[in-house]
Amino acid sequence: MPTFLDGFERAAFVDGWSGVDAATPDTLPLLGSPAELPDEIVVSTGFNGLGMVNSPVAAAVVRAAVTGEDAPFPVEPFAVDRFPDGSTEFELRGTFEMEGAGR
Repeated sequence: MPTFLDGFERAAFVDGWSGVDAATPDTLPLLGSPAELPDEIVVSTGFNGLGMVNSPVAAAVVRAAVTGEDAPFPVEPFAVDRFPDGSTEFELRGTFEMEGAGR
């Protein structure tokens, strides 16, 4: 970095933050109940850094799952068990590099 930013060698780390984030191979979240678990278990994760932004929509899906109502939109693209091999090995892509956003 010093090559590109004059004075960078004098920079000091003064503050930081980190958090746990969940990602999926296709960058779509996981919403719903896993088939192998009781229906009372509802999953809402894997928002690739956009969980706060998408939480109102996810909450509507979770509410529908808990109350037995229909979800407000088709949730098949977000099925919890859509990755049958369960592999955690995949190339992590940035949130804004998503292909097929808005499916």
